[in-house]
Amino acid sequence: MKGKGVPALEEQPERREHPESVEFETIVANYINDVRKLIFSYVKNHQTMEDLTQEVFLSVYNNFQSFRGESSFKTWLFKIAVNRTKDYLKSWHCRYTTLTNYFQDKELGKTTENQLVDSLRIRS
Repeated sequence: MKGKGVPALEEQPERREHPESVEFETIVANYINDVRKLIFSYVKNHQTMEDLTQEVFLSVYNNFQSFRGESSFKTWLFKIAVNRTKDYLKSWHCRYTTLTNYFQDKELGKTTENQLVDSLRIRS
């Protein structure tokens, strides 16, 4: 979905080291929702999705000169988003956080199933 009031972006931006600020704002406005949806489909966490989205657009800005025009700009952008997301999912931080949350939940108390059984016993 294109941003409201945002000028249309050429499908194949001109090749240079960094995009001009107006052009970059247009890129972000035009593609941020699509990139967020794509990343969220992998990570299922809003904070992680926002962090990765920011990293993707920073990478697009820093590597703008590497866009060769062999594919559409959106394809290139999505490839960066997918690769950045997969790198995150393979990272030590992602695995550590998941394991930590798993063990913390188990140590905090009874499972939902046990709580349900206990509440049914109290009612009887």
